[in-house]
Amino acid sequence: MGNSGVRTIGIDLAAQPSNTGVCVVDWDHGVVERAGVNTSAGGDGELVELMAAPGVGRVGIDAPLGWPDAFVEAIVAHHHGRMWPAVDQNPDDHRRTLRLRRTDTEVASQTGRHPMSVSADRIAVAAMRGARLQALLIDVTGEPDVVDRSGVTGLVAETYPAAALTVWDLPSNGYKGAGGRLVRAEILDGLVKRSGLAVAQDAATAMVATDHVLDAFVCALVARAVLDGATTPPPTDDWEAARREGWIHVPDPHWCGSGGRTD
Repeated sequence: MGNSGVRTIGIDLAAQPSNTGVCVVDWDHGVVERAGVNTSAGGDGELVELMAAPGVGRVGIDAPLGWPDAFVEAIVAHHHGRMWPAVDQNPDDHRRTLRLRRTDTEVASQTGRHPMSVSADRIAVAAMRGARLQALLIDVTGEPDVVDRSGVTGLVAETYPAAALTVWDLPSNGYKGAGGRLVRAEILDGLVKRSGLAVAQDAATAMVATDHVLDAFVCALVARAVLDGATTPPPTDDWEAARREGWIHVPDPHWCGSGGRTD
């Protein structure tokens, strides 16, 4: 298939293992090797073991990998009893910089999808788990460079399934929850056609049963696109900030798993 010798992992990260989808793709054999949820018994240890396994080329994680610079600076200042930043600015404008990372603004401009705010929405709890996973991964591998939140180097890359589905012209609304089974089946069919991967019946059943697992499959595909250089990286001027805040990798609309391009 032109992608031999590497695995990618997709993780739809939630605060709890039972809502965390996991997908492993073996590009050497062109198959989805695993698709399911992160078991409560395995928890974070299971995820770190998967990520650190030999042959893993990239891990796509659907959760913010960091917080906005302005938010961190403001919270630190407040914590230490210093002046709240930018009190002379329009408060709405300042709060926007506290809520949104550079990548959130870029993704909204590029795709029309608006990522949840890691500093103001419930996704912050998943991001806290993600920060712990980053630390554990560095500890297990003994390699600080294994985590580059910009996704330009290292092992992990931040993903946003709704944005990927949008640019791939697949349904990005209506597939969540119990009522989204038919839409999930449609999305799965489109992803299989795009990637050229073989998906066993049990894996397909898991993806249709819950959006967490389907999103994990999307993350694993985007991770492959990152390896192929077929995602939008941070601009040079934003790279250092992206290494702190995280950067959502949006795939090329024409990327396909065979290493070529769709029409």
